[in-house]
Amino acid sequence: MFKKFLVPVIGILLIAGCNEEKNDSAATHALQEINRPTIYYFHGNIMCLSCHKIENYTKQVFDENFKNKADFKVVNIDKPENKHFVTDYNLYTQSLVLVKPNSGQGSEYKNLDKTWTYIENEAKFKSYITYEIDSFLFGQGE
Repeated sequence: MFKKFLVPVIGILLIAGCNEEKNDSAATHALQEINRPTIYYFHGNIMCLSCHKIENYTKQVFDENFKNKADFKVVNIDKPENKHFVTDYNLYTQSLVLVKPNSGQGSEYKNLDKTWTYIENEAKFKSYITYEIDSFLFGQGE
């Protein structure tokens, strides 16, 4: 009788222990994501050829150089749930913004204002954003 009771109890404890470990792992992963540097590309509902170039060139630079060090997020600021980004980062047009978390003190950001200057020259554009990402997010420019 005692064995019939003990076996299910041990099974339940083992399952509960495994679930707890998974939850801790998920929470740790979520916290790491929050503390990762992020490269945002903000755009509106209507995107011109240059807007698509900014997104594509940035995605290429991200995939080649920063995929394991940062996150890249494309955000439509015309959606109601994303309107807060306009005031959060002082956006006035489609923008490429770098966000660096500070441990427990919010975050710093930088709007890459020369994005539109270099968009017609792919090599200069990629060089510019690579340098800015390296120097601002990781302190490795120059």
